[in-house]
Amino acid sequence: MQLSIKKTATIQDVAKHAGVSTATVSRTLSNPEIVTEDTRNLVMEAVRATGYRANRAARNLRTQKAGAVGVLVPNLSNPFFSGILAGIQSVFGKTDYSVLITDTLMDAGERHPGEWMLLDGRVDGLLVLDSGQTNASQAILANAPPEAPVVFGNELDLRGKFPGVGCDDVRGGEMAAEHLCGLGHERLVIFTGEKGNPVSEQREAGFCAKAKSLGATRVEVMHGDFTTQSAEKMVPELLAMSPRPTGVFCCSDMMALAVLSGALRAGLRVPEDMSVIGYDDLTVSQYFVPALTTIRQDRQMIGAGSAKMLLDLLEKKVPMGAAQDVVVPLELIERASTAAYQG
Repeated sequence: MQLSIKKTATIQDVAKHAGVSTATVSRTLSNPEIVTEDTRNLVMEAVRATGYRANRAARNLRTQKAGAVGVLVPNLSNPFFSGILAGIQSVFGKTDYSVLITDTLMDAGERHPGEWMLLDGRVDGLLVLDSGQTNASQAILANAPPEAPVVFGNELDLRGKFPGVGCDDVRGGEMAAEHLCGLGHERLVIFTGEKGNPVSEQREAGFCAKAKSLGATRVEVMHGDFTTQSAEKMVPELLAMSPRPTGVFCCSDMMALAVLSGALRAGLRVPEDMSVIGYDDLTVSQYFVPALTTIRQDRQMIGAGSAKMLLDLLEKKVPMGAAQDVVVPLELIERASTAAYQG
């Protein structure tokens, strides 16, 4: 049996089908804004009909572009980032850009792979999901060529150097305090991230200031790193406090799930003996027993928004330096892990 090999469509095939010159096809595909709408529609219909696919490698060589964007993620094992990455892909998946992801927490020796992405011209721009806090991302940003746009996704750049899309973390902390204090809790504790981390500091500042202004008699601060492992280590100290806090705010759902699990194993009832509120609204949070009250960040919106901002910079729809921060609203999702104080 002889196999038939389907001929790959060429730009000449597209031109013939559309009834235009190959130069017109080339102009339409590389600079669609300079041709008329009728010509653009005619050529794109011919592309679909013939199954033509542009030679990206040749085009990138001709345009001196990599045809890819880099995404710096601080911890790929953290399920929080999956929603943001899905939002990023929803934008770039409709373009000819490839998305290259690198974990900035990985130990890569003298030079992190992310640095090569920029220095070797493998990417045309960067999305930074860790606010430049890791050593790797700091080195990468320090070496970023001025012509390569950089956008922060998830956390805004408090230095104001790079534009970004994220949430108001101070307000998120305030919302958690308002919820717990509104339920009558006066002895509170916050499980937060590392000292010096801008997200930790902002959520802590918002929570503590608001809680005290609403009459909280005690506000303890315990530093972890947003992971379940760090929260597990702090749970025994929480349970040993006397009198024990009745309201716990965790600056990530992963920490909150560790607190819920530890409290239940110790024989406490949640929320009767202790109310727990998280942050992020991970999918698993609604299926835990009891289901977790949390501050919801729309991670898909954050990812798509930051990707759209970077794409606009790459396509020069927005001049470098002119992009403005976008603040995505937060939402309190009230579930079964919080209830009125029953002291």
